[in-house]
Amino acid sequence: MIDILEKAGRPMSVAELGKALNVNRTTLYATLNTFVARDYLEKDPVSGHYSIGLRPVEIGLGYRRKYPFIQMMDAQAIQISKKWNLQVNIGVFRAPDRVIVLSTHSPGSAPGTSFLFFPSNVNFPAHATSLGKVFLSEMNDVELRSALDTMRLTALTEHTYTDRKAFFKHLRDLQKLGYTYEDNEYMDNIRCLGIGVKDHTRRVVAGMSVVLNPFITEEDRTVILQELVSVKNILSYNLGYQND
Repeated sequence: MIDILEKAGRPMSVAELGKALNVNRTTLYATLNTFVARDYLEKDPVSGHYSIGLRPVEIGLGYRRKYPFIQMMDAQAIQISKKWNLQVNIGVFRAPDRVIVLSTHSPGSAPGTSFLFFPSNVNFPAHATSLGKVFLSEMNDVELRSALDTMRLTALTEHTYTDRKAFFKHLRDLQKLGYTYEDNEYMDNIRCLGIGVKDHTRRVVAGMSVVLNPFITEEDRTVILQELVSVKNILSYNLGYQND
């Protein structure tokens, strides 16, 4: 029910929910009343329509507590967002082909400010985003080939990688670079840079990406990239990663 409301993006009536769930009204009313009482849903007193309540939001925020290092990453993301007036995302990988955004830092209305928010869409395709490529590019050859065999390389724009062989080579090239990039692959006119943070297991545990706006010059991009790589090294060191 909550999934249906989230996908609809608007409050829904009992009739609409019943049709979507294929449940009769009598049964549905009992469930709706329980969900409202427990704050999973909210009922508009005027229209009688239902929307997502506070409890799912609280649960979603609690998901971040699985990753105690996220606060360290948030602190670094805030600095980058403020300095460059750009959006910075932090996320983790969910096999086989998704990346989950845990927090987004966006520039405030005043210069040099930033605010944390949690986007309604937190689930993105790994193959078309710099954040997802952070995790894929650091897999070994066996892991990567296995992942690509089960991954849906859906074309989202004309620039999205859909050929597994070409994408494999692209990811190996990114591994050598030590960072990832996205160039109009998830959405037209969107370019991003990404880095992966490793822990003592020598595996990437979280990623950070910066969304570049059209006003960012190549010189700016180079400096931002240097700062991102520095953040990657500092955070990875703090999490116990040691590079041979």
